[in-house]
Amino acid sequence: MNEEWGCLIGLGNPSIALQEETTTIGRVHQTCLKTQTRISSSHCVISHVNLPAYSVTNITDTSSNGTFLNCQRLNKNVETTLSSFDFVQFLDSTQKEVQRYIFYEKSAENSKFLKNYEFENYIGAGSFGVVYSALNKITKDLVAIKIISKSKAADSLELLRRESATMKTICHIHVVAFHQEVETETHFFIVMEYVPGVSLEKVFESKLSDLKLSDDQKILFLHDFFELMRDLHAKNIVHRDLKPENIKIEIVKQKYVTFKLMDFGFGKEAAELTTTLCGTPMYVAVEVYTNAMTQGSHPYNAKKVDVWSAGVIAYQLITGKHPFIKSGECVKDFFNRAKHSTFVESNEFKLLDDNFKELFKEMLCADPEKRPTFEQCLKLTVFGRKRECERNEKSPLKKCE
Repeated sequence: MNEEWGCLIGLGNPSIALQEETTTIGRVHQTCLKTQTRISSSHCVISHVNLPAYSVTNITDTSSNGTFLNCQRLNKNVETTLSSFDFVQFLDSTQKEVQRYIFYEKSAENSKFLKNYEFENYIGAGSFGVVYSALNKITKDLVAIKIISKSKAADSLELLRRESATMKTICHIHVVAFHQEVETETHFFIVMEYVPGVSLEKVFESKLSDLKLSDDQKILFLHDFFELMRDLHAKNIVHRDLKPENIKIEIVKQKYVTFKLMDFGFGKEAAELTTTLCGTPMYVAVEVYTNAMTQGSHPYNAKKVDVWSAGVIAYQLITGKHPFIKSGECVKDFFNRAKHSTFVESNEFKLLDDNFKELFKEMLCADPEKRPTFEQCLKLTVFGRKRECERNEKSPLKKCE
């Protein structure tokens, strides 16, 4: 029998060792899958080839009920590249017999780090890597581990190192805590506090009544959010990628409890933000677009970019709509409306309290010189309502040891 070169690490189900150049996985091939009737006899095939400088691993779905890679269903009988730490799933998440795994190509360096952790669940994936929840076997803490492929992030390695160094300096009640960073030959491992709750993006999308907040509750959240950004900017720390999916919020029975901001500086480069309206570009200030379209000839103030992004988030939270995006329009239409600070006409905006309108017009001013700081935003009339809870006068931001 050949030496084990990799494995599928089971998440709540048994792991599967990979030893051969070609491994067929299914009910008739692995004992641990024998009783799983929804798993096909031959569910998928994993092939592995060692080349002089690197190795190549592919996965091919051969099933009736689906093989998923990082939550995307694979086309049947089509070979797809498999990277170490990819999330592999047999059957969709609604199925009782769903089997979840982390594909891991063995590496002495990576194994030395990973031996201290027991993976629990898949959290999400981005352009550079994936995030899993895991139990620290030594401290028993539940953490989140962001695993970044250095080959996929080749053009952004210095950015990753610099932003990781920044994260180490931040200790704030509303910022996800940084635990550890390990860099090996092939990967970055960033260990962070595990944050329960849901992303603000999910709150926007949800139809569940328990996640609906009153305007007063929304103001409480926005006040906390803007205070955090004020504190960070006072330390010359900018986020640059503020968006709902980077904000985890805890809501209990329609009451805002707390939130955490995540993912400092691990977003896309500005030059990549000009081609589509999905994801990050929806929250990027007009001056970033202008800079990208002129090959970097229009430098911008990153703090004012954070204010714009937070303004878009606030607008969506209050109205349920994006301020500048109209269904069926292209990037050019969106940009033209944003650069003139012309909001999409909607009933939701017309019915807004004048204090909210003032907030949005200030934060989403196309001229960054006229755009307020977060300190100035907090002095606007909308935040003058009596708070429902006492606040500590001291900033919760402090220097990490």
